Parts: sequence; C-alpha cells; structure tokens
Amino acid sequence: HQVSTNAFRATPRAFPKAHKFSNGMVFMVDNITRAEYLAQRCFKLPETQWNRAENNCIPNSTAILLYNTSTCEMEGVHIATQAPVLNERPDWCHPATESPKESSQMSVCVAIQTVMSWPPVRLERFGHLLQWHSNGSSFDVVLNCQTTKELLACIGPC
Repeated sequence: HQVSTNAFRATPRAFPKAHKFSNGMVFMVDNITRAEYLAQRCFKLPETQWNRAENNCIPNSTAILLYNTSTCEMEGVHIATQAPVLNERPDWCHPATESPKESSQMSVCVAIQTVMSWPPVRLERFGHLLQWHSNGSSFDVVLNCQTTKELLACIGPC
C-alpha cells in the first residue's frame, strides 16, 4: 500500500527532551493482537525476526511503535524494559490464552513500557517517512535515529 508523495504531511514538532531515542522499531499488529500485546505489556515477533530484535531493540533507548494492519494506523510510544528473549516463556510474558499456532510462531518476546500514549495516526500522515518494500505492501520495521525522530514528530500530538 504505497502512499503518494502528495499525501498530507504533519508539521514536525519538537520531541520532549526527556526521551532521547537511539532508533526505532515498528511492531505489526491487528486489532486482536494489539489488545493482547498492550494488556500483556509484551510485544511478540516470529522467531525469524530474532536477529533484528536482538540487534535493534535496545532497552530504554529504542522507540517502539505499533502499526495496526487492520486500521492502517500507527501508535505509541513504548520502550523495551529489558533485552528481547528468544524461545523462552518469561514470567512477564504469560498470556491469559494463546493458540498453539501463535505459541509456535511468536517466539521472540519484548517486555515494554508505554512512555507516551498518543491517539492512533493514519498512514497518510507518516507513510512518506517509511522505507517501503518493493511490493509496496509493507515497510522495513527497523528505523534509524533520524527517521525515528521524524516519524515521532509526525505522529505526536500537535
């Protein structure tokens, strides 16, 4: 889902100085997983994403955002409270219910803390900042420092 370069672009705003992020990561969710992840305060990734999580999800430094594929909206901001874990069921990441399919596919766990709650923002407002894959239907989920700063300025409150 490619966004036109003529799409509405938010006016950048200064980001609170108390939060200095080294980079960013976007976790893809749908309406169901969004509610589960936020309730558990644990975001999950497939095992195939372990290297990305291990190398890019820095506790108390990486801005973590949720992109809801059901609504095409971005929200956040969260931070990891500790390093991601692989193929473990840590005490802080026990869901009330979990299907066998999810259990086998989601084996990277990231404990999170919400540092800013902003209303969800539509794709048209920030899509121009993302590195889209050649198929145009998805984007790179790891963001460098500059892209993270620009994205947070677009999705943050006015």
